Amino acid sequence: MRPRTDQSADEPSWGPLARYIIAATLARTSDGGAVVAIVLMVTTGGGPGWLAGALGACITAPHLLGPFVARRLDTARDGRTVIAAASLAHGTALAAAVLLYPHTHPAVPAALLGCVRRIM
Repeated sequence: MRPRTDQSADEPSWGPLARYIIAATLARTSDGGAVVAIVLMVTTGGGPGWLAGALGACITAPHLLGPFVARRLDTARDGRTVIAAASLAHGTALAAAVLLYPHTHPAVPAALLGCVRRIM
């Protein structure tokens, strides 16, 4: 969005808000979709329901660490670098878990999924 030239200094700009809404929507969609993707991966691969639930819980459980991990974000010089690093770690661990699931013991993807948020 380009700033209007006839806008006074007292009026708020919609640019930062629009960027926040887009970024927050993408982050929350990928986070919520990852749980569904893990459950579907296990069930369509012929895995038992308890394993799908366990792996879904593994990716959801680290949300409980949010209040403790948020301090790192609050004390960071630039929070965007922390968020970018966390997003990269999330994507890498999720991709590794999905790729390793058919070839390894289920504990390996479970460990990767559980570590996804601990890195953040």
